[in-house]
Amino acid sequence: MDIHEYRNAVEGVRPPEDMEQHLRAAVLGSGTPMRRRKAPLVLAAALAVLLTLFATAVAADESFRQEVFQFFRIPTAEQVPQDLGGGEEGDGVWLGTSELEGGVTVQYLRLTGRWDDENGILCHWRDEALTDASFYAVTDRGLQKLEAHHLITTVTWNGADYAIDLQWTVWEDTLRVQAFGKQPGNDTYWEVSYLEGRTDAVLLRLARGRGEDYNEYAMLLDLSTGEVTDLFAGTGAEQLTDVVGITLSRDLRRAIFSCDNGKQLYLCDLEKKTLAPVEEVLGGQADGVWFIAGDMAGWYTMDVNYQYTCFITDLSDGSTTLRFANQPAYQREQNQGVVFLEGRYVLEVLANRQTALLDLLTGDRMPVEGFVYPEGDSYTRINSAGDKILFLAMEMDGDGLGISELTVLDLEQGTATALSREGYDVRHEVTVSWFDENRVVIRAEESDGTQLLSLYQFGA
Repeated sequence: MDIHEYRNAVEGVRPPEDMEQHLRAAVLGSGTPMRRRKAPLVLAAALAVLLTLFATAVAADESFRQEVFQFFRIPTAEQVPQDLGGGEEGDGVWLGTSELEGGVTVQYLRLTGRWDDENGILCHWRDEALTDASFYAVTDRGLQKLEAHHLITTVTWNGADYAIDLQWTVWEDTLRVQAFGKQPGNDTYWEVSYLEGRTDAVLLRLARGRGEDYNEYAMLLDLSTGEVTDLFAGTGAEQLTDVVGITLSRDLRRAIFSCDNGKQLYLCDLEKKTLAPVEEVLGGQADGVWFIAGDMAGWYTMDVNYQYTCFITDLSDGSTTLRFANQPAYQREQNQGVVFLEGRYVLEVLANRQTALLDLLTGDRMPVEGFVYPEGDSYTRINSAGDKILFLAMEMDGDGLGISELTVLDLEQGTATALSREGYDVRHEVTVSWFDENRVVIRAEESDGTQLLSLYQFGA
């Protein structure tokens, strides 16, 4: 695209049509010695005229300014849209894209009606009862409606029937499921969890009872056929009671069952069809355990003074390695300590709040250059892949969240990118979360129900 193709923002102010020829002649000359000697003066004069006209046009029209900045890829401070305009129910309107400081890109969408987002796909509710939904992908220039599939089936567990009613769609190897029929208020209810790398199936979580009587179980649900597979049949896990949480490894070979409000943990091997308390498998009492990658599991013990000792164990042969001992849990009063992320990495916050990453698999420590752990109260979100953390600086008041700064810490790269926001106080911002594995979304709402979605991409 040529810059001359952009419209001029002010009527009557337009660079000469032959400006390019003027500049070319000023730089290259006509071939005679005299004209070449005059070239610097001619070029300076031409540039002065062009810059004056350019500045006038940019100042007069915001959309033209953004077009020019995007053309030249000039990083700018964020300016939250002031006027969202109107729209019909269900409209999704693209408001533009800006490249901000630090290599951050933001996309703006205006939505009307009832919408929500999950796994990088938007869902628009088409009825007040929330029983029918449409799915949309966010593309470079707006929304693209996706094909929706409907699944209705019945699953029986523990003597109770669960009416499963859901819609789902797939966009660029990403699955989005919208569940219906959860029967709130009843003693039987269900939800779904996504499985990494799977777009054909979800983990169906079945629950019964509440409070001390709560118990849950999980099965594999094929979205295309509605077929349900009992993953834990024959392992002994189906006999457990008071289950409050189930975590599966990414390869679906093992699972951790948390019972009795987390006081008792069990490790289930789906291939060997075994179930055992984690202390028997790990060779010691564990206050927390999680899957890292492959056969590797991380776990820790915590004493009465909140001092952590952390190990990793290879579940294939039972070998265990100590990663650190007697490290304090992070507390804002001391502004130092360790922060567990229940993945491959642990954050180590030092006395001056300088932060390092401990790789549990390798034992390597890597300082995060240019990043200090937020002082005092910190609001954090980790993405679904477990490789990026969002830190928020918020000025919470009656007018909204007041998000003045976003910082994303990339655990794999060991880098942090911060973005200061301007003009956020003109919008009533109500939620902030990960839109997908790479983008952060802030949702603002107007009094008439109109919503502004701001999608931030940190880095490539």
